Amino acid sequence: PPLPLNEPAAGWGGFPWCARIVDRGDPAARSVDVGYMELFGAGVVAADPFALAAALRDALAG
Repeated sequence: PPLPLNEPAAGWGGFPWCARIVDRGDPAARSVDVGYMELFGAGVVAADPFALAAALRDALAG
């Protein structure tokens, strides 16, 4: 069912969020190259996911 944007529908409290982190290609490029396989399939990993996790951890730690 569609979810309302301003207030949660009854029964959806505590429903888990899901976020997908995908490789958009060259970060210096102005275009974004994200396709279906990156979002829903087994995309090609062009960067070390452990290095990305460490960078995210450091950035979020402040």
